[in-house]
Amino acid sequence: MTKTLDRIFTYTRDLLARDANIDRLAKQLLSLCAEHVGHTALFYLAEDNLAGWRSCSGGQLEDISSWRIPVQSSPVYRKLFDEKRPVVCAPPELAATPAEQSKLSDLTGGAASICLAPLVIADSPAGMLLFGSMDAFSDDDAAALKSVADLLAYRIVALYQAQAAPPARRPESAPGPTRSDEEKMRRVLGKLESLPAMPNIAGKVLEMIEETDTSADDLQRIISNDPALTARILKVANSSYYCCGMDVSTLTEAVVMLGFNTLRSLVVAASVRSLYMQRPSHGPGSKTGTARFTLRQRTLWEHSVACAAISRNIAKTTDIAKPETAFIAGLLHDIGRLVICRQMSDEYERWLNQNAAILDGHADRPASLGGAILESEREVFSFDHCHVGAAVAGKWRLSRDLVEAISNHHNGEEDSPPSQLAAVVDLANIICMKHQIGPLALPEIDLKRHRDRLDIPLSDSDLQAMLDNLTRILAAESIFL
Repeated sequence: MTKTLDRIFTYTRDLLARDANIDRLAKQLLSLCAEHVGHTALFYLAEDNLAGWRSCSGGQLEDISSWRIPVQSSPVYRKLFDEKRPVVCAPPELAATPAEQSKLSDLTGGAASICLAPLVIADSPAGMLLFGSMDAFSDDDAAALKSVADLLAYRIVALYQAQAAPPARRPESAPGPTRSDEEKMRRVLGKLESLPAMPNIAGKVLEMIEETDTSADDLQRIISNDPALTARILKVANSSYYCCGMDVSTLTEAVVMLGFNTLRSLVVAASVRSLYMQRPSHGPGSKTGTARFTLRQRTLWEHSVACAAISRNIAKTTDIAKPETAFIAGLLHDIGRLVICRQMSDEYERWLNQNAAILDGHADRPASLGGAILESEREVFSFDHCHVGAAVAGKWRLSRDLVEAISNHHNGEEDSPPSQLAAVVDLANIICMKHQIGPLALPEIDLKRHRDRLDIPLSDSDLQAMLDNLTRILAAESIFL
């Protein structure tokens, strides 16, 4: 197996030298190792637990973010991280519970033995690579695979050191980035695991709306379990935009009057709004106090609501997408940016400060604007908000068209034209940028050129009418702010 492992090391070294996107690097590394070794999985350390991230077996990448294995549950793990050396063992020794044993057995298949290699940063364990094979591993094999893990760890450190704050902003004697390399490693590998969950009631409502035998009373019983959500839906149902002069006093009346599609939009909007708000902390672990928007999060929320309203309007005018689906896609298109804003606030602030450089020179080049925005994010965060947003949508089990729209609303992949829904959201997003609604502002942008680029059948007169009525369109959705 020595020649095979030498090839893996060489390929890994070349791969890591070519790419600067950590998420993409990890996926490519898993695929590369799985091709030669059989099965590969990447875990990161979250406090005292091993948290799953991605696995690859038979050429198929799989999300294992639900895996949680206490390090102290097995002598194998303790030896791995205490000695910071690779461990060769039989697959069953990995399991902490019967359920985890079953999952790990599925991953490693019929492997006679597996190899665990620690990811070590600054002399501290930060994660683990699992290698499985039908062949037995020798000590030399384990050492070679540990070198592969070291390459990944070193590359991550190098990327973050290259992106660290300028030396003038910290004492010259302080080496490396301002945060520890180990912490940054964990934050990057843990990004997908840290994504917010869909609020429970909202998730149930979305599932029920998709079922053909769901009644208004069924929805009323579920929604009424959340008083805040109930109050907000009644408030929206009685707003001038929705109520048409009717007095809606019960939740069932609101469900019947609004219809299931509109209700779905309202439930998503009312539920997601809470994700943009934070409770003030009054001590370690404290979450007391009334949830409020920070300035950055309010800006993102206002942009999302505006994009949702404009997306719905474009869909109604052109009939190329369902209006309420377009509303939800517009509302959620920047959910990935919210995750970045909340979890990497310093880096997000640095990215915002580069706005002028991001947009400079791209106003007259519509095809490259979205790509420039995403590339700037990858340089600062090592991934972009479209990728994180699609991961959130996938975790929430949203429909494929919504996931695709969130993933491709900047049309970043030139060889993969966006769906019509993604194109609608892209244009709505551009309109928000022109009118300076949100974190990016580009008032001189040519909307007609972007409309033509996206092949949206919106006439000049319809586009102008939408812009003329933009204040009214946004005012109708201000109930969500």
